[in-house]
This record gives sequence, structure tokens and C-alpha cells, in this order.
Amino acid sequence: MSPPRASRRAFLLTLLQLLLLRLLFFREHLVGFRETFLHIVGEDRLLFASDYNHGDSKFPHTVKSVTERKNLSASQLQKLMCDNAARLYNI
Repeated sequence: MSPPRASRRAFLLTLLQLLLLRLLFFREHLVGFRETFLHIVGEDRLLFASDYNHGDSKFPHTVKSVTERKNLSASQLQKLMCDNAARLYNI
């Protein structure tokens, strides 16, 4: 037996609201670096993070895999790898 149409609609609306809240949160806070967020969130709000403990990390070439990207400008790299973290930690 499938759930009533109204219940499905309410569920989908709630899911949409949660997704929008998540997007707003990412826009308002510094978050870990994910390539797909660069254009959505903005380069001033992203940080580089390494996932050394995960099997899908690029260890031991994690930093190199980011700094050698052709689609990131020198300014964007400086922010991702240094400036944004310094601003976050007030150093």
C-alpha cells in the first residue's frame, strides 16, 4: 500500500526545504573544500581539507592534486590553501 499523495507531497516539500537550508548554510559559513561548491559558495568561504584517513583520498599527493589543477587561479588557490583558514582562525 503506497502512502497517500498528501503525505508524499509533504515529504517532498520538507526535503526541498532541508536542501535549501543546507545551501543557505554553506553560503553563510566557511566549509571544507569541495570542488563542486567553489562556484556556488564562493572562493572566500572554502578551505582545503585532506582526508588522509579515507580510502578515496589522494594521499600522499593530496596537496599536489589541488595545487596543480588548471581550473583554479593563483588567487583561488591562495584563498583555499591559506588565506581563508587564517581568517577563520583569526591568525
